[in-house]
Amino acid sequence: MREIMPVLRAPSNQQWASLFSVARRIAAVKPWRRLSPSDIIRLEIPGRAEPVFCSVMNEGSGAIAIYPDYNSFCGLIQAIQRGEGEPDYIISSRQNCVVCYFGDREDVDDEDRKVYARLGLRFESADEWIYFRAWRSGFQQWYIDASQADIFAASLEQALAAYIDYIGGNVPVDYSAGEVLNRVSREGIWSTRTATLETIPLSLNKQIVDDELFVANLHRKKRTDVVLEFDILYFPAPIQETPDAIPYFPQMAMLFDATYAHMAGQYVLNPLEDEEEEIALRFLGEYILAHGRPRLLRLRDIYTGAHVEDLCQKIGLKVDYSRGVPSINAFVDEIIKNMPYV
Repeated sequence: MREIMPVLRAPSNQQWASLFSVARRIAAVKPWRRLSPSDIIRLEIPGRAEPVFCSVMNEGSGAIAIYPDYNSFCGLIQAIQRGEGEPDYIISSRQNCVVCYFGDREDVDDEDRKVYARLGLRFESADEWIYFRAWRSGFQQWYIDASQADIFAASLEQALAAYIDYIGGNVPVDYSAGEVLNRVSREGIWSTRTATLETIPLSLNKQIVDDELFVANLHRKKRTDVVLEFDILYFPAPIQETPDAIPYFPQMAMLFDATYAHMAGQYVLNPLEDEEEEIALRFLGEYILAHGRPRLLRLRDIYTGAHVEDLCQKIGLKVDYSRGVPSINAFVDEIIKNMPYV
């Protein structure tokens, strides 16, 4: 079931002022000239149970993204390690971060200009127009909320301090050896160190199937020669139900017969009623009851796999992640080509 997003509460003028203050200082040193997205800055913010991670992006005129916990950081790792042919819309729909962008006049909109006017901000250079956006899994990139502003500003301040220590030669970090810049506070005193990035714990809701009759009925079905692809994805056609709501991407379950090249089933999830893991089991189970057990089930990643791996193991259905779901990608890409607004 999709998380229902509340109506956004805009940051206060004081929160905006703090964000623009640190952003202008970041623009002055342009960290994207020295760091790549994989050159991580790790921040231990007092009062937070998990570290915050910072990634400098060199898209457009530069940007700096803040990932507030381990789960959100996993989305960045996926983006960096993306397999060849993995569509951009898949990667972007799974990001959870807040981003400070440095762009041109054409990149900002009326909401940004209202903030500029309230704060008396002016931008002269073509690449210094500052604006802030939030990525939320399953939703279109949108404006930040007041609840995000304080940790966003604090994280940007410490990421900037870590970068200044780095370019000043105070903290020699070997990113090629897996080290990261690590900004820590001990008894109220901040310092920048080097650290080896820890193993990132990934929280997966693995579905365990204990319906023995359901499993037995599927296991009895004859094995076929079919290679089946299965995925639950966010379709890149955003829906905005009210003017003040964050546009969301409809979620679709797809089964594609890669052996005989045809769509074997598709289902649009109801965002208020359907549980993703329940739909995954039911959708795959109904296919097997009707057509038999495929020779191989291709999955995009472990997120979808968490829903069906236990069932597949119990019915002797081999799972493969090595190729992803190229047939589903091609099918969706063909639809997108005929949708000029996507």
